Amino acid sequence: LRQVLLNRFRAYKKNGLAGIKPYARSKKEFSAGEELKNQILHGPILKKRSPVFHKYALDYPNNKPEGAEESFFWVNSIIDDKPTIALVHRVGMPHGNDGYVYMERHFYISRSHNCLQGIGAAMVHGEEETVVLYATRTSTDQVSGFGSAAKRTIGNKVMGGRMADNFERARKVLAASKSKDLSLRNLSLDD
Repeated sequence: LRQVLLNRFRAYKKNGLAGIKPYARSKKEFSAGEELKNQILHGPILKKRSPVFHKYALDYPNNKPEGAEESFFWVNSIIDDKPTIALVHRVGMPHGNDGYVYMERHFYISRSHNCLQGIGAAMVHGEEETVVLYATRTSTDQVSGFGSAAKRTIGNKVMGGRMADNFERARKVLAASKSKDLSLRNLSLDD
């Protein structure tokens, strides 16, 4: 398993979305690389507001912007009482004078869902306020077929609650630090 994960990591790090080898899902082949690419291409706000970051998200590992920081790791979660491993790429960079853009991409997931990509931004507003925007997209075969609309509605409510909890933790971390340095190295949401 470790070798499979290492091979997938190396292929992604070398070739980006094109390096993500398809895998079998629901009796058919699924291309996480194509899905993640389509998510970026069909999101007009990132391209309009941060074209440099948009280009990097599409062309990774090429065209790395100045100031961009990235990290890679794997996560072993329990989903539906079963272990689920995800390979994760995070990248963020300053945007404008006081802003920050961020992406978290789950480019390999062993089961449960196909891929995940979240993009966010933090922008200073006024003297002491920060506006945070975040959008996430998860691809899964588990919400297709009969009852799919109800499943999506329930999933959105569950994830909305989790995201609210994550943003509250982020707000507390930022308030405690009273720092305007929003780099990945200085932001820990584990507290």
